[in-house]
Amino acid sequence: MQSLLIEKTNPVMPYINFNAQTGVCEIEGQSYITNTYAFYEPIYNWLESFLAETSLAVDFHVKITYFNTSSSKCILEILRILKKFKDKKGNLSVCWHLNRQDEDLEDEVQYFAMATNLPIQLVWIEKTEK
Repeated sequence: MQSLLIEKTNPVMPYINFNAQTGVCEIEGQSYITNTYAFYEPIYNWLESFLAETSLAVDFHVKITYFNTSSSKCILEILRILKKFKDKKGNLSVCWHLNRQDEDLEDEVQYFAMATNLPIQLVWIEKTEK
């Protein structure tokens, strides 16, 4: 299976790097795209296919610093897909990188963890990455 790479060509869309050979998946930047579902649907499809066939441990890193409501729903769907994988295969870690001063984002991440029953490790950074 090929890796999924979506370069950040616009400030409103995140950078996506899902490595099928290592199991390391990263989503980074901001997400306030107008047509969110059209952007995220291929990501769902790739992720579901990859998780169905992989025997690798998956390390999922979220480095999103801002997202709108429609992106929030899409991120939640990604986390639900990951939760299904964790329940079946168990080889998953999810880390959300965020600025210690961003209490609103911390609250959102805690909501995501509660809504999906998926453990999400908070990784504190001093400044915004990329």
